[in-house]
Amino acid sequence: MCDTIELQNSRDTNSEKREQSNLEMTTKCRENLRNFASSNLTQALWSRLGGSRNTDRQDNEFVRFESIDDLIDAHFSAFSDQDHINRAGLTLALRQLGQRPALIVETGSSAWGVDSSRLFASYVSSFGGEFHSVDIRPEASQAIPFLGKNIHFHVGDSVQFLQNFSLPKSFEKIDLLYLDSMDLNPLEPESSMEHGLDEYRASARLLKTNSIVVIDDTPIEPFLLGRAAVEYTKQHGLVPGKGALVRKEFGDSRMAETLYHHYNLVLKVL
Repeated sequence: MCDTIELQNSRDTNSEKREQSNLEMTTKCRENLRNFASSNLTQALWSRLGGSRNTDRQDNEFVRFESIDDLIDAHFSAFSDQDHINRAGLTLALRQLGQRPALIVETGSSAWGVDSSRLFASYVSSFGGEFHSVDIRPEASQAIPFLGKNIHFHVGDSVQFLQNFSLPKSFEKIDLLYLDSMDLNPLEPESSMEHGLDEYRASARLLKTNSIVVIDDTPIEPFLLGRAAVEYTKQHGLVPGKGALVRKEFGDSRMAETLYHHYNLVLKVL
């Protein structure tokens, strides 16, 4: 039904009022579908993904998924969008872990958008390992209503966190590093770009061969970020993004291989 409304909206150019009405209907339709997912489809999936309808900071029991594909399908059906722009990159990254116990470290705790924190927490709860997420905002981790013995949320500067992070005894490296901390402003992207590079450098000692690094908000084409990014690219010869400087310095070199690049960037350490 949502698709039908959107198609009608795109074809109807005769009335601004009708366009606005259709836009409101589309928004309402999506909201109804999301509410339906929350109240029906996800009754069973919620516990699998570590969710809770209350905000008490208590451990929740995770039900194990049998495969990465099951985990991905359930997550993007219930807690994100099926066609989310980052789904393909995250799917590829998680598949690289081979459904084995993994150490996953995230900068920029997320309980919205792609809901990456929940996705990674679900992975380690299904296949083993540890998940650590850090955010400078206390409210980021407070918005995530699940914890576990192998799931840890930290508050602090991400670069300092990575510089001081000690590998758990059972791991020799970070298996998957997800960088998504400082918001990217297409009008003034330099601070986010430099922060992404600082994070990567701070984590270098924790990465080894076959470590996977995923960096969000690193579009392969500037139009994915809008007009400001297109103009920045024309002026500087570089597509702005959180991982733009990382890709320039490390991507497709003797140190890393680019596995995927669209809106997010997936690197494999060599």
